[in-house]
Amino acid sequence: MSRILTAEEFLTLVLAKLKLKAAKVLLRVDLIDQKFEDAYDRLSSREAEFDITSNFTFRRDPMYGNTAKFRDAWLAVRERGLVQPDPSKHAYGITLSEDLAQAYINRGVLAEGFLDELVDQTFRAEIAATASS
Repeated sequence: MSRILTAEEFLTLVLAKLKLKAAKVLLRVDLIDQKFEDAYDRLSSREAEFDITSNFTFRRDPMYGNTAKFRDAWLAVRERGLVQPDPSKHAYGITLSEDLAQAYINRGVLAEGFLDELVDQTFRAEIAATASS
């Protein structure tokens, strides 16, 4: 029987892996919906490989450029204190500790190797920007 992956868990795992790869990474407000839609597409194409079923979709509304399911999950991780806005940079920073990030990954339903690949492919520019600053 496949394991269920929720939108909030998916966001948590991606944010945790980002934190471990680039502790001071910033996620631009105007790009987060697109980035997580891309990450979802990568996940959905490989769900069977990992025996996972996501119970959500991240599809942006063509008129407004955002996705309601993503925004609900984003609000949940923000309320849990995993991200904080940085208004001066029009971005969000990841605020969970590295220990907590690793704990989430250890308990998560996604393989760490897949998370590495997904984060590297989807957030390449954000990770590179952190390395050069």
